[in-house]
Amino acid sequence: MKRKVLSLIMTLLIGAASLFPANAFAAKCNKSTSFFGLKSWYSYLETTEGKSSTGRETCEISQKNFEGDKLVSSVWKIVLTVLNDLFFVAGLLAVILIAYSGFRYITSAGNPGAAEAAKKTLTGTIVGLVIVLLAQVIVNTILAMMNAGGGF
Repeated sequence: MKRKVLSLIMTLLIGAASLFPANAFAAKCNKSTSFFGLKSWYSYLETTEGKSSTGRETCEISQKNFEGDKLVSSVWKIVLTVLNDLFFVAGLLAVILIAYSGFRYITSAGNPGAAEAAKKTLTGTIVGLVIVLLAQVIVNTILAMMNAGGGF
């Protein structure tokens, strides 16, 4: 039974991974590319494109991001981008936990203790998911305000 569940989970994870863009390792300064849905840490910073001595396209983070008053703003943009990615991962884990607690509830087979434990797991996961979603909304709002010309 455990082997079947493990193979099902692995199949779902591999299937989910195939949905993400294949061009995640592009060298261009295309900030819309992502790796498994996660943004690059520099996605809100200014970048410059160029060519190396070998003729390969390069993407460099502009020095302007760390000069004068922009230093604090740039550091906050990096921190908020990483937090946003962590919230995304937490949301994925919450979805997996919801499916797992539903599986536990279905397979409790009339055992009230197992059914109650599955309900507690489901309730805690939904509460955690709501908290993560609200935190992600706050982080995205702050990032949008910073990119609109505001800042710290």
